[in-house]
Amino acid sequence: MPAFRWVVNEELKEALNKVFSGYKPSLNDAKVLLKLLKDETSIYLRRCLSDAFCKQFFPTARHGGSWVVGDPVGLVDHYTADQSTKGTLIWFSSNPRKEASTSSSHLVIDHDGTVFTLVDPLTTIAWHATSANHGHIGIENVNCGVLKRETEKIFRCMSGLYAVKAEPPQLVTDQWWDPFETEILISNLVMKRLLIAAIPTLQRGKFVEHHQVTPAKQDCGPLWPLNALNDLAFSWKDATSLESLKCSVVSTAGVGRFEAEVRILLAT
Repeated sequence: MPAFRWVVNEELKEALNKVFSGYKPSLNDAKVLLKLLKDETSIYLRRCLSDAFCKQFFPTARHGGSWVVGDPVGLVDHYTADQSTKGTLIWFSSNPRKEASTSSSHLVIDHDGTVFTLVDPLTTIAWHATSANHGHIGIENVNCGVLKRETEKIFRCMSGLYAVKAEPPQLVTDQWWDPFETEILISNLVMKRLLIAAIPTLQRGKFVEHHQVTPAKQDCGPLWPLNALNDLAFSWKDATSLESLKCSVVSTAGVGRFEAEVRILLAT
């Protein structure tokens, strides 16, 4: 299963595929891989934004101070509530906002799996989950979340008109939801594995999604296989055999299929 086509450095791409296959790097090697990804972020940013904007507003100043000893202990998954990666990156940049929000994120994962390191998860606090900021790394997955259906084929998200994917929006408990691309799941899994290897203080029980630490939020919703992803990350099992990750999008049925496959894999 070819993955990480967005990575420029071929050795880094090979290393990420090995982690996906179950290889657990040493603490120092995991830190090196995370640094290489951070170093490549400027390339990924220029793919989405102008050079002038990147030079002016990145690295972002939207972050807190350094982790204290013993932190971080966990990780929070989010969705961006926006289909536009460009809009998400501008929002998390140092570009001035009209809103009072100061929110930020350590990592942003694009539709095609591209990972943007906006705040260094090894050293620095990001503002992504209010009370959980000081002990948790934040990953934003580019996804609209809840959608509003206007006609049979037209949907809207918070940021405007929704562009329907290969897999249409899914109706779950009277709400329409934006399905996640499998590339997002794969990158999310591998980033978690690198972070687990690099940061010994991280605990499985503290890997959560946004609504679990901020009940007023809805992310990541019913199409996000939270427990299966986190169990798989901590297991270090080879994920390349999972058939559900060979599809383009994870639908309602696909989430159940993925979770079932992971349960079987973990039992072997």
